[in-house]
Amino acid sequence: MTDIFEGAKWIWQKDSFEINAHIDLSAKFFTYSGREYYFCVSADSNYALYINDRFAESGQFPDYHEYKVYDRINITSFVASGENVLHLVGYCQNEDSSTYRTGKPGVIFSVVECTDDNEKVILSSNENVLAAKSVNYL
Repeated sequence: MTDIFEGAKWIWQKDSFEINAHIDLSAKFFTYSGREYYFCVSADSNYALYINDRFAESGQFPDYHEYKVYDRINITSFVASGENVLHLVGYCQNEDSSTYRTGKPGVIFSVVECTDDNEKVILSSNENVLAAKSVNYL
C-alpha cells in the first residue's frame, strides 16, 4: 500500500485568509478503463469536489490540528478513460466557534489509481495545482 499523501502538500490561495474564505482549485489527471480511482482529502474547514463538472462529494469530518483525518471517496463512476478535470472548492471558517477552532486554511489531496495488486498516487496537491479566490461566494 502506498502513502496516500505521497508528494502532496497542504495548499491554499495566498490572498484568501479572511473569515469564511472560499477558494477554487483545479487540476487535470489521466485515467484508464478497468481500474478504480479514489480521491483522498483533508481540509480546514470543508470542501466540495467536482469531477468533469459533476458534483462528487462534499464535507469534512471534524478533526483537530494535531489529529487530522481524511476522506477516501471512490470516484470511479465520475472519471472517463483519458483526461479528467478535478475542481475542488475549499472553505475555511477561520474564526473560533463552538464547533471550530481557528487553524491554518488549507487542503491536501491525492487521486489514487487502484489495480488488483497495486495502489499508485497519480495526482497530488502541490504548487502546480491552480488556485484562485472563489468569485462564487461573498
